[in-house]
Amino acid sequence: MAVKGIILLLDLYFLLCRADEGINFTVSVFENAKIGTSVVSLPKMLGEEKAELPCVMLDGDRYGRFSVSTNCTVVVARPLDWSVQSEYLLKLRVGGLQDPGHHVVRIKLNVRNVSGYPPVYNETCETPINLTGNRSNEFQFSISLSAEAETAAGDVVSYETTISKPFERWKMDDNSKLVITTDNNCQVRMAFAVRNLKDVAFESGQWKRRENSYQVLSCHAESDDILSELSIELFDHKNHREDLRYLEQQIPQAIEKLQNPILIWLLSFAFPTKSKTRYVCQFLTLLDPFEISHKQFGRNVIVHVETLTLDFTPVGCGPGKYGILCDQICICKNGARCHGFNGACKCTAGWQGVACDIPKPGVSVTTIPSDLSDIYISANVTVHCQVHHVSATMLALRLPDGSEIARSNATRLEQTLFNLQSRDNGPYKCRASDADGNVFNATIVLDIAKCPPNRKGELCDEACDCLQGATCDWRAGCVCPPGWTGTRCQATCPNGTFGERCLKKCRCRNGASCSPSDGKCTCTAGWYGLWCDVPCPRYRHGLGCRLTCTCKNNATCDNVDGSCTCVAHWTGKNCDEKQAEPLLESLVPIGSMIVLAGCVATIIMLYKRKQVCGREPDRDGETEALLQLEQVCWFVCSSRRLH
Repeated sequence: MAVKGIILLLDLYFLLCRADEGINFTVSVFENAKIGTSVVSLPKMLGEEKAELPCVMLDGDRYGRFSVSTNCTVVVARPLDWSVQSEYLLKLRVGGLQDPGHHVVRIKLNVRNVSGYPPVYNETCETPINLTGNRSNEFQFSISLSAEAETAAGDVVSYETTISKPFERWKMDDNSKLVITTDNNCQVRMAFAVRNLKDVAFESGQWKRRENSYQVLSCHAESDDILSELSIELFDHKNHREDLRYLEQQIPQAIEKLQNPILIWLLSFAFPTKSKTRYVCQFLTLLDPFEISHKQFGRNVIVHVETLTLDFTPVGCGPGKYGILCDQICICKNGARCHGFNGACKCTAGWQGVACDIPKPGVSVTTIPSDLSDIYISANVTVHCQVHHVSATMLALRLPDGSEIARSNATRLEQTLFNLQSRDNGPYKCRASDADGNVFNATIVLDIAKCPPNRKGELCDEACDCLQGATCDWRAGCVCPPGWTGTRCQATCPNGTFGERCLKKCRCRNGASCSPSDGKCTCTAGWYGLWCDVPCPRYRHGLGCRLTCTCKNNATCDNVDGSCTCVAHWTGKNCDEKQAEPLLESLVPIGSMIVLAGCVATIIMLYKRKQVCGREPDRDGETEALLQLEQVCWFVCSSRRLH
């Protein structure tokens, strides 16, 4: 029995050694792998006979990035981040503890870096949170479109509309009709498939007669903050495939994802900042008229588009949503803010990773109040030191004067500063240390305002009392919004200026008024266009070119008041009355004929008299008579031409 017992113990020892030695594999996974992505299937690696054995994760995954399914497959359970952890040494047990055939599998799992991932929290295109909420498939920005166009009938029509969600016919939820990509620089690219036969016919007609292989509608942003363009490009997939390389560079696999359409629209633009951005577009010359319907003007055939502007205003997605259509679900955890544009997470102190769900050992320093407008001379503020995921043996706060407050085995430390002065700006340094000798530091510097809110001046003895929602700066006083000026922002910009601090010059022409906030022109009668520098079409006049000219017989119509300038022989208000000839002009020809007839009669009488007297008119006399007659005729004819 003793021998058998020793042999059994030896077998168990060798079995445990074998189990501890385990079987090793090396696999990899991209860091942007979606939740549920299979990383490695142990049944396939070990043989199908192992498929029904239970598997348990033993070690190597401290923060639960992976899980093991019932069929013994390792899958992604939480978002990965190569910058936080690029390698995992997973240890799994295959088989139950009571199973003599169980063993340990070790997997070296390499996380592969992906360019452009994770998304970056870019504050330049940070969007507001729409607390009122909005449904999915609504834009997280509104588009106000304004256009002026000339119709085939000669009218000038103005179109204005606001788009907050896609039209039903766009079918934005159909991946075969739309592909959207974004990047960390706030750029948006949208590819649309053109399949409607009517649209294809019209757009193909426009396209085929262009010199370039693809047509571009270019729009420039009018903003001091950004220099960007919005472009709309049309590509012909069937006839000019050589031009699709550029499209594929902008949106990889766009043609495949759109299922090989005939034509493809590519829309590219920089996502609007926190305020409205206006794009002014250079519209292409129309090669073919197109028909458009409008509830105010009815159906019209457009032959020329003079102006086209697009105003992008951020609206934001509801809580927990992001994306151009607010149809994506945020993954941010532990109080992190989700970027409405690309879903990037802005982690709070003590957290890291794509979803801010991986602990980040350290210490943070904050203030209460946290709003800078509430931190000013004579106010009170509390500085907080907070330890995160560290068993701190010592926590200390160093003040600007060099003094230090320290606590042993503390996780939180705070100090209230009373009656702040300019010397109290900082820095304030928090330091935490643990039993292993690790030291963690954090620093904050206050920006103490000179005066309390709504006060200005060296002695803070002047009130701002700003209007129009302006802010009060203790040095400059009221900082007015665009379009306003004055010590309290009580006046609009002077004529000819607009914008922030009224520094921009209006470009409106022909007496048009200029909006003080954005410089938009309101044209006077007879003019239209972006700067009101385009006269009404030939047969239109008045405000907005809405009145029809009544001039007739090739008369010129004044574009302002519609008055007619008649051509010769026509008169009247509408140049529709035949002009009567003046009395002098009618008498001169009659008098000339009488004189001419008298001269001829006189010559004839003289000639006859010579015959009666018995003298034959000699040849010289006849010649002289003819010369006299010719001179009289020349005189009379010349007189008629002069009149």
